[in-house]
Amino acid sequence: MARILVVDDDGAIRTVVRFTLEMAGHRVALAGEGVAAIEAMDELVPDLIVLDLMMPRMDGLTFLEELERRPVDKRPPVIVLSARIDMMEHIRTRGHGMIEKPFSPRALTRTVAETLAAAAAAADPGLAS
Repeated sequence: MARILVVDDDGAIRTVVRFTLEMAGHRVALAGEGVAAIEAMDELVPDLIVLDLMMPRMDGLTFLEELERRPVDKRPPVIVLSARIDMMEHIRTRGHGMIEKPFSPRALTRTVAETLAAAAAAADPGLAS
C-alpha cells in the first residue's frame, strides 16, 4: 500500500496512528516534530503525511509552509490531525484534509483511503473513469 509519514509530538498518538495504518496495510514512518519530518522526507518519499499542528521546534503550520516551497511533484497530500478545530477552514482552503482530535481509527482509515484515491486520480486522470 502507501508509505505514510506520521508527524506528531505525542508518542501515544503516534503509536495509535501507526497501528491503525499498519493494520490497513500501509508502511508507516514516524517523526516527533516538523524539523525531523522535513529531514526525513527526502529519504522516505512518503505518499501521504498525517500531521499534528501543535508541536515544538517546528509546528504543523510552519511545516506546511516548508512543504509548499517544494516542487509540486515533491508535495505529498497532507491530513492534519488536530484538536484545533478553529484552524479547520484555514487548513482546508490550503488544500489539506483535516481530522479532529480525538479521532476514531475508522475515520482515520477512511480519510487516508479517500485522500490516497484522490491523489492517485489527480496524478492519473484515466483512473477516475
